[in-house]
Amino acid sequence: MTSPADRSGDRIREADRRDLDALAAIERQSFDRPWSRSSLAARIDGPGSLVLVDDVGGYALLQIAGDEAELLRLAVIPGARGRGSGKRLLADALRRLSRVDVRTCHLEVGSSNIAALALYRRLGFRETGRRKGYYPDDGDALLMTSELWGPDSGDLP
Repeated sequence: MTSPADRSGDRIREADRRDLDALAAIERQSFDRPWSRSSLAARIDGPGSLVLVDDVGGYALLQIAGDEAELLRLAVIPGARGRGSGKRLLADALRRLSRVDVRTCHLEVGSSNIAALALYRRLGFRETGRRKGYYPDDGDALLMTSELWGPDSGDLP
């Protein structure tokens, strides 16, 4: 994985075990409670997992079960944020999911995470529920869903 200064096309690909150190570094830079390297390895190796990584320091991790998927992690290193990497990663993931007959994608996001909420709404997610006081700081979790195909899906970006 290259640094943002070395970008050469924002290539997105499926992650494998060779990416574990980079994914763990992105986790540490992106989350107050980062997942461990072993947790990430279990997801890369696990059935139904889709883990995408880009060359600017971002990744998306989704779990597929039948015709549904859940976005578990979407992270971009601080120095590369605001440049569209998160949008490209998630849009690519949604396209891949639709090609394998996944109908809906779900996610959970903190109600105060304005940047993430804007991104998810731009990509067709709508609020479907709320968990009050879900996070350690008593913040609410918003549940969001996107229809990937069918009468309510619209066009994927």
